[in-house]
Amino acid sequence: MTIEHWLEAACADAERRGVPELTPLLETLAKATEALRADHAEFGAGAQDPESRRQETEGVEPAWPAGLLAGPDGPTPRRLSPQDNSPGTAGSQTPSHLLTITELAPKIASGEVSSVALTEACLAEIQARSDELRAFITVCADEAIAHARTADEETRQGVNRGPLHGIPISLKDLIDQRGTPTTAASRVRDGHVAADDAPVTARLRAAGAVLVGKTNLHEFAFGTTSEDSAYGAVRHPLDPSRSPGGSSGGSAVAVATGMSVASVGTDTGGSIRIPSAACGLVGLKPAWNEIPTDGVVPLSWALDHVGPLARSVRDAWILYLVLRGEAVAARWPMP
Repeated sequence: MTIEHWLEAACADAERRGVPELTPLLETLAKATEALRADHAEFGAGAQDPESRRQETEGVEPAWPAGLLAGPDGPTPRRLSPQDNSPGTAGSQTPSHLLTITELAPKIASGEVSSVALTEACLAEIQARSDELRAFITVCADEAIAHARTADEETRQGVNRGPLHGIPISLKDLIDQRGTPTTAASRVRDGHVAADDAPVTARLRAAGAVLVGKTNLHEFAFGTTSEDSAYGAVRHPLDPSRSPGGSSGGSAVAVATGMSVASVGTDTGGSIRIPSAACGLVGLKPAWNEIPTDGVVPLSWALDHVGPLARSVRDAWILYLVLRGEAVAARWPMP
């Protein structure tokens, strides 16, 4: 089916269902898809044969190193950040904000890594690359540091809420966080401030997570590029001229760069899975009704899902269990 035929059918369906106001959004999605196809065609037209490509790149370290998707028992994934190009980085230990949840949880529990230091590192990463990547709409710096201090104090008192205790997590800006705007990346929602936490937000807090901010997205989650946002297009951390995918693009960029250790996104037709794939992460769209969508700005109530974006399968599993409301602390450490 051509884009034109799809658009015609979709607009006709919207008219039949009595929601003609969806037509401009459908037209925007069609244009974005057409642009992506044109970009893909241009890239493919300039592709070299494998042997020429091998000779050209022989001896050159790839920008996104092998082992990025290594499991928890394999090599530690390396994430890109401004410090990668700093003097003295080569051969140094991976910064804490680029580690996985499974690596950080025991370090926080033992006091080897403090939640405050970890949160400050994530906030510094947000500040350093905010103008370039536009991954966040709202940054909750003061609140995050306060909660990180609480997590550290609990650790000193022998209290540990589980693997997310003291871990900086970001939320896609469709999900309500008490006292914080929920914009859905649209000026239509200017002035909206959430009165309560969404159930998934409350579960993250109860698990000890530190919420660092609300991530950028394709407006109202209605697109796959994260380029149509009232707060600026989200850019890919490896090549800012490109899209990180969408609609949870800001969440994917946040995790890939160390702005947060993991993130919570939403998926209706690929909005967690697409940016996770584009940014080298693990993304999960859970089964229907496994995780509550109350307090989440809807795109399609019958198709919307909330789920994790993370650096490893084990991290995604941990976040998934917390979002489901399971008592993860009692099952930690996990096999």
